[in-house]
Parts: sequence; structure tokens; C-alpha cells
Amino acid sequence: MVKGRTGQRVRLYVRGTVLGYKRSKSNQYETTSLVQIEGVNTKEDAEEKKESS
Repeated sequence: MVKGRTGQRVRLYVRGTVLGYKRSKSNQYETTSLVQIEGVNTKEDAEEKKESS
């Protein structure tokens, strides 16, 4: 831990799979990646994961 820092430890990563880039019918946006986070299937799951970390 950082000297003088108090509070809970924070997880800096989660396991996931890179699915590809954000895209529309004719364009691909290389600056935005789509990632499937392990154990997250719905928006509600994502909120729970966010609150638990």
C-alpha cells in the first residue's frame, strides 16, 4: 500500500475477453474496444460488480 494511505484496497483489474471494436453498419471505431467481463451478463450485474469492488 502507499505510505500514508488509508481505506480499503481496490481491485485494479477483472478477468474479461476482448470481443472486438465498437462498430456500426459501415464504420469501425478502433478507439473503443468491446470487452465481455467475466461474471457480468446484465447491466444489473455490472452495477453489483462496480459496488463490490
